[in-house]
Amino acid sequence: MTDYFQLWRQGDDQIFDYNPEHRKKQLEELHFPRSTPWKGVQGRKRGQIYGVTKRRLGPKFDGTAIERRKDMNKKLRPTGLKVRKVLGAGGGGIACEVDGKDSDGNVVKLVCKTSFRSQMEAEKDMHILMAGARHIVQRVVLGGDLELDEVERERIAKSKLDASRDMLFIEFMRRGDLERSLAKAASSNTRFPNYLLWKIFDCLFKGVVAMALPKGWNNTFRDPMHYNVPQETEEHRSLVFPGTLVHFDLDPQNILIGDCDEGWEHEIVPILKIADLGLSRVVDPELKADVDEMWGSRRAGKPKYLTPEQFTEEWDFIKGAPVDEAADSNIANTAGNYNWWTNLYQVGQVMWQLITLHGLEWPRTAQQVELRNAKGEGETIWTYGSWLLDPRFKDTDLQLRMLVMRCMNHKPAERPTLAEVDGILKDKVRTTRPSLDEQEATKTFCAKIFEAPPPPAPKPATLATVTQTLSADASQHRSSRTGAPPAGPGASRAGRPDEWHCKLETKT
Repeated sequence: MTDYFQLWRQGDDQIFDYNPEHRKKQLEELHFPRSTPWKGVQGRKRGQIYGVTKRRLGPKFDGTAIERRKDMNKKLRPTGLKVRKVLGAGGGGIACEVDGKDSDGNVVKLVCKTSFRSQMEAEKDMHILMAGARHIVQRVVLGGDLELDEVERERIAKSKLDASRDMLFIEFMRRGDLERSLAKAASSNTRFPNYLLWKIFDCLFKGVVAMALPKGWNNTFRDPMHYNVPQETEEHRSLVFPGTLVHFDLDPQNILIGDCDEGWEHEIVPILKIADLGLSRVVDPELKADVDEMWGSRRAGKPKYLTPEQFTEEWDFIKGAPVDEAADSNIANTAGNYNWWTNLYQVGQVMWQLITLHGLEWPRTAQQVELRNAKGEGETIWTYGSWLLDPRFKDTDLQLRMLVMRCMNHKPAERPTLAEVDGILKDKVRTTRPSLDEQEATKTFCAKIFEAPPPPAPKPATLATVTQTLSADASQHRSSRTGAPPAGPGASRAGRPDEWHCKLETKT
């Protein structure tokens, strides 16, 4: 593992096909753990930006997907479901768009995923934990909320698929993943408008809040293993939970874009949801004390999207689990320090890409940046997002760029708190309407990059219709928690003085 990450920090392509058998000599010469004290992130000399490449559109899957589609159709035939098209394939699995019908005979779309049994079973478990969280893609229970007129043969077949260990059904998000939209924007040099960037950040942040409280979003007595549960918008809660779900693979490919709706929250911007929980872990004290789990988690996710908690050189000075050596003054507090702030760091990486329209820098290098507000208050941080200070991004809201840089802080404990980010987002997008110019810029971008927004969907994308009583209760509950709707056009941000007139200085 130490040898792998030495190559990673050098930007060596050997990591993409790493084989320790080919590195026997280097492994024999490796001294681990290192005996000298770690110099810290400030010991890195090379400056940012290196290896940042423009976004490109690419193929989504190979030709073997055709055979896998045929096999899936055979499995789904007894249920009355039919595969429409392949959405993606690879790694021994496949994801397909599937059509079915609800109790009223209306066509309903969903996604069927298959993979190796152990992988899919773990992903199912994570979806059950996140049942009800609106900004996390939801699992669909085919046999949940059954209608009396349903054919018995189909009912039994659906129940068998729900129990299948190598198959997972999730809600359909018709605009696809954010990666494709990002590549499309980059290839046409179309910048994301400020209001849209804030709204995307808000969606992703709510997903982070959801993962910080697994099991915290099912406000019914229904077992999410066997029933679909109503979705509710996540709000920050001042609660302490012994385990946080850490995604490890939160990147534009695993963020899906849905539809607009009649509510204020997604009136002009479609909802975005975090998907693909296959590599997620519930990080609790027991896992942090598990040496094998902690070291194994270092390579969880795509190599270019790893977090400082995974790639930091601190690991080279650690022999066991980081939690066992946390009291050592020679070892900082980044290695293996997984929590909600790890998800926030990866959200920062996504926002960095949306602002720059570039792929992430690799290998990664932190740069010291001093951030100051109008009152002269400030902080000095080591961030992997300092390219956002480049003049080419001056039209993007300075407060947003500052926040993203702070989310990409090398030290987890120095990233913004959930309460702080929540307060900023309330001010920027939840309690004030955008100006007419902001609305027009956002609608134009969505029409060009996301495609024109459709009419509001009359029903959620599930085969089993949730009873009207539960839906009404959930809607009333959400309204009571979110408070009064935003003020009218008179409460627009146009003409408001910005509270963050910040002076940023790059330390040399």
